Amino acid sequence: MKTNKIILFILCFYFSEELGSQNLVPNPDFETYKECPDTSFLGFYQILDSTWREFNSADYFNSCDTSSNFYGIPSNFIGGYQFAHSGNAYVGLLAYNSGMFNREYIEIELLSQLIGGQTYYVRYYISLADDYQYAVENMGAMFTDTLFNPFPPPSFSWITGVPQVENTTGVSLNDKVNWVAVSGSFVALGGEKFLSIGNFRNDINTVSQYLGSASGFYSATYYYIDDVYVGTTPPPVSVQENEQDTYNIKLYPNPNNGVMTLECNLLDTENGKLTIYDITGKFIRTYTLANGTKQLTVDAQLLEAGIYLYDVIVDGKKIEINKFAIIK
Repeated sequence: MKTNKIILFILCFYFSEELGSQNLVPNPDFETYKECPDTSFLGFYQILDSTWREFNSADYFNSCDTSSNFYGIPSNFIGGYQFAHSGNAYVGLLAYNSGMFNREYIEIELLSQLIGGQTYYVRYYISLADDYQYAVENMGAMFTDTLFNPFPPPSFSWITGVPQVENTTGVSLNDKVNWVAVSGSFVALGGEKFLSIGNFRNDINTVSQYLGSASGFYSATYYYIDDVYVGTTPPPVSVQENEQDTYNIKLYPNPNNGVMTLECNLLDTENGKLTIYDITGKFIRTYTLANGTKQLTVDAQLLEAGIYLYDVIVDGKKIEINKFAIIK
C-alpha cells in the first residue's frame, strides 16, 4: 500500500534479539537490505536483499531512512510511529479494508523444505499501525510446496489460503503500542518450502474489530511484522523479553490525562530512571527510580495532549522503550 503521507522526524532506539540457529527463515528480522528505502515508492524487491517476496505492494521500513523518513523507523509514511521489535527494520502489509477488498502478503523460500511428520514451531511479532481504525483476528502463516500466488492467472481473482498457524486467541490484534507474538505449531506434510504471512480469509470470514473513528484516519487494517521464526524447537526468548519479565514494567493508564503510574520490580540494590521524550525524540524530563522502587506516580499534567516516548533504564541497561498518549 502506498500513500503520499510523509512524516518528517525519526528517533532510533535499538533492540537485539537472538533468533536461534535452527531458524529456517532467511533474514528473519529484515535487517539485510540491498538499498536503503529512503526514496518514495521503491519496490519491495529492490529494497530487501533476500528471497522475501511481496504481493500487492507490501512495504519495507528501516531506520537508515534519515533523509525523507518516508520508510523510516519509528516514523513512516503509512501513518504510524513504531520502533522495531529488534534491530532497525520491519515490514508492513495491509490485512483488511472495510471499503473494498484488499490484501497484501509477504513470502519467503525457507532454507530447507519441511520434513513430513515433523513438528514445527512458528512465531512472528505484529503491531497495528497507529492511523488505522480496524483490527483483525485472523493473521496467519501458511506453508506451501510452491510459491503462493493469491491472484493466479488466467482470472487473476483472489483465492483463499489455509494457514497452518493462525492467531487463535479469540482477540483481535489491536495493540498499537506493543509488539504481540503470533505463535503456534503444526505437523508438516512434507515438502513445504515456502512461507507466506498475511490474512488468508475472505471478508465474510475475517473477524474484524472497529476501533472507532478517533483511533485512526484509515478505514482499514495495516500491520507491522518483525522477527519471524520457523524451527523444530520452540523459539528462544530474547534477552530483552527476559529482562522485561524480570522487572514487569507497566505504565498505566494509557492513554491518560497526564497522571500515570509506573510499576516496576527493582531489587533493593538496583536503581534506575524513567525518561520522557516528545514525539520527535526531544528530551522532556527524567524521573528517578530509587533503590528497590516498585511503583512511581508520574505527574506530567503540564504536557500537552499528544503521543510521547519513554524509556526505562535500570543500572545503566535499557529495559523498556515504549510510548504513551495524553488526552485532555
